[in-house]
Amino acid sequence: MLSDSARIWARQFLLSVATRANRLGLTPNRVSAVGFIFTLCSALLIGLGKFQGAGLLLLATSWFDAVDGTLARMTEHVTPFGAFWDATLDRFAETFIYLAILWRYLQTGNQTMILLTYLTVTGSVIVSYTRAKAESVGIECRGGILTRFERMGILIVALIFARVDWALWLMAPLAYFTALQRVFITWQGSQHHDLEKNVRQAK
Repeated sequence: MLSDSARIWARQFLLSVATRANRLGLTPNRVSAVGFIFTLCSALLIGLGKFQGAGLLLLATSWFDAVDGTLARMTEHVTPFGAFWDATLDRFAETFIYLAILWRYLQTGNQTMILLTYLTVTGSVIVSYTRAKAESVGIECRGGILTRFERMGILIVALIFARVDWALWLMAPLAYFTALQRVFITWQGSQHHDLEKNVRQAK
């Protein structure tokens, strides 16, 4: 995924930032919380129609998503709750961003963009759900063309250029396509899982 490539490319920078955060006494969960608060500020700016400011703030905030995980691994504080906390805050943050966008289009009465915002939100939820559900049955499912990393990247660029409508036209269909990709990935994983199970039983 693009997110994995980006983390590899930025590894040294993230380690440097995580080291400084550790010296300041910040824990991974606190870094996640700070990132969430800044994302709420971005949503507020969107609600006020200040798209470019929101995009720049969201760009700066996006580093928190990578720093908290880097800090957790560096300090050996990788915990089940930490992973849950980070993922839950990410879902809340993204939802508030879309809520702010929806609010702007409700003010203008643009029915098409209201529908596209709804489709983008629900598609994004389904993408996250398919991964969570697959992992709950023991199948890894992290693939797909439009993960949260790509969605946030598209949104940041769209906000900076004040063309949120372009982003929604792109993300709404791709979110549902990604969900279908993950259904297929999970199906493939289940076939492999069943094959391994049958081999073990045969022995």
